[in-house]
Amino acid sequence: MSIKGIRVCGIVILAAVVLLVRAGATGHISFERGDILISLGPGPVQWYLPDGTPRGVLVSTVPGTGEGMGFDPSGNLYVTRWCTDPNCNSTGNTIEMFSVLGQSMGAVGGGYDCSPHDIVFRADWTAYVGQSGCTGDLLRFMPGTVEPAAFDVAL
Repeated sequence: MSIKGIRVCGIVILAAVVLLVRAGATGHISFERGDILISLGPGPVQWYLPDGTPRGVLVSTVPGTGEGMGFDPSGNLYVTRWCTDPNCNSTGNTIEMFSVLGQSMGAVGGGYDCSPHDIVFRADWTAYVGQSGCTGDLLRFMPGTVEPAAFDVAL
């Protein structure tokens, strides 16, 4: 799918994630049920209100193309990032975390072999990351662990 010639890599609609308050006591705006987040190939993530009104663009601090997205049980957003340099050693090949307020918290996790593509969380905070390149392994990050367990995916 493309919007005005830009490759759209992921769309997430907050349907049944975590109900969050749009404007809390501090006046900060946060993700809310029904919001639409669109990950674009060049890297930005666009944020729209349920009626399609633009809310803004999440400012990334991690270089790399924007790919898949997922939410943890607290409502933080995770965006998988592919590398953009030829040797894949200085950009992307990681996952960027955004707080519920849409602020980048930087790169998270490790052990990605190449091209993390999708991420999903279970209610117990176990994260699964699908990789689209190299081994194509499915990675499982258990709460409290640093290195993921890798599982071969049958083709």
